[in-house]
Amino acid sequence: MKGNFFDALLKRLGVMEQAPVIEKEDWPIRTQYELELVEFDHGFPPKTNTTPSVSVALSWTHFPHIENFFLLIGTTKLRGTEKWAGDECQIWFNAQRAYMRIQEHCSHYATDPNLPADDTKVWFCDDRDGDYISLFPVPFEQTVSHAQAFEALRFWIAEQEKPAFLNWN
Repeated sequence: MKGNFFDALLKRLGVMEQAPVIEKEDWPIRTQYELELVEFDHGFPPKTNTTPSVSVALSWTHFPHIENFFLLIGTTKLRGTEKWAGDECQIWFNAQRAYMRIQEHCSHYATDPNLPADDTKVWFCDDRDGDYISLFPVPFEQTVSHAQAFEALRFWIAEQEKPAFLNWN
């Protein structure tokens, strides 16, 4: 009986309304950012970092001039206790140019829409083999400037979309 009195009082005061049930599918999806930076010229170990903050992830896009490095910023999506791999942005830098790829459901490579056709090869370092640094060629017309790469990376971190000022194939 006592419980009914308090329930009636709470209901009269409007406190006892049924809270909406939020289905697991409606829980918010959060993004976690992961950084990997590999600097090839001096043999430093790769740098890694993780953050849920867009502003911290954006701070990773301001480097002093480094030549020959690889930058990967990936995302992990989180909902409750669930976790799955999101998209990632990969950029290889040499002294003059950058080779940029965004991995979504497939790979998208950035090109500068204002560059004339030029199949001159530009060489980039990679250590994907793990044991040694290898070089791979990319046609000049399939590269972007460092400034374009960092601007596109900042846009991608903030918006999770490919920026329209570059062409993507």
